[in-house]
Amino acid sequence: MSKVLNTWQSMTKEEAENYWKEGIGFEMAHYDSNMEMDKDIDTKEKLLKKLIISGKHTKDEMQDLIDLPDSAFEIIYARNKSKDFC
Repeated sequence: MSKVLNTWQSMTKEEAENYWKEGIGFEMAHYDSNMEMDKDIDTKEKLLKKLIISGKHTKDEMQDLIDLPDSAFEIIYARNKSKDFC
């Protein structure tokens, strides 16, 4: 901890501001990336719900249509398959 404080205290005001801005910039980029991924998954989950309700496709066909990693598909499929859509 003291090493961190020493480093922080030895920075000029400009260095500290740049460090802060870069850190915030990185966090915002990470946040934006996660937001896009969440939107994509939400869209695919809505499509999967429609496919489940239609009853026209097998689970394997749905997985091919949805294009998600196996583990993510299984979680979303199980969550939606167990819901009562009546």
